[in-house]
Amino acid sequence: MERLGKLESFLILKRYENTSHFTPDPVFLRNINVSEENVRSVRMTSLKESYYKEKFQSGVENNDDVAAVAIVPPLRCIVGNYIGGMQWILQYYTVGMPDWHWFYPFLYAPFCSDIVTGK
Repeated sequence: MERLGKLESFLILKRYENTSHFTPDPVFLRNINVSEENVRSVRMTSLKESYYKEKFQSGVENNDDVAAVAIVPPLRCIVGNYIGGMQWILQYYTVGMPDWHWFYPFLYAPFCSDIVTGK
């Protein structure tokens, strides 16, 4: 997992080299730079900010005085639930059904580098 975390930007660029196999995600496309020499790079900090804000938005908090603000769960919560999901799957296939009521509450996974750091 640590190796994947370090290779994350390379894997993202590799995926977006040939977009004919899938529909490109606008969040990722906005955060990939292409230089004049056609060299691509990923703005990982900006990508992560956009990704978590757009993919993990759980609602909108609306105050009368302030514009609507997206509510994004803490990264520690996202990572913890994801690791809990991996444990659930491992138990399911080795021991049996661990809990009928458990579910992963998000539609997307966190970045590997965030799982490694355990934010």
